Amino acid sequence: MLQQDYLFPWRTIRENASIGLELLGRLDSKSEAYVEEPLAEMGLASHMERYPHQLSGGMRRWVALVRTLATEPDLLLLDEPFSALDYQTKLQLEDLIAKTLRTRGRRPCSSPMTLRKRSP
Repeated sequence: MLQQDYLFPWRTIRENASIGLELLGRLDSKSEAYVEEPLAEMGLASHMERYPHQLSGGMRRWVALVRTLATEPDLLLLDEPFSALDYQTKLQLEDLIAKTLRTRGRRPCSSPMTLRKRSP
């Protein structure tokens, strides 16, 4: 999961969240339900047919997270995924990621960018 959400502006939220499964040839009614459930849990059930520009930055991150987790990766690399979010949304996403990975027996690897730049 990257710093930016990289959602496709011409695809709906549902289509964006499902694109990984679509590209892997694993998109079917069961996997669609697998994508729709976490979107609904995040309060995005009524937004699934909207487009990325119609959502807040935090909501877009939720969609990007669902898209990432839908393919059930063995390793989840996080490159400052919360850098542009408000504190409350950041905490919610961190909790969701931890809960989701714990239930799936996965571990995250995060890049917090806490190292200071060294002067030359």
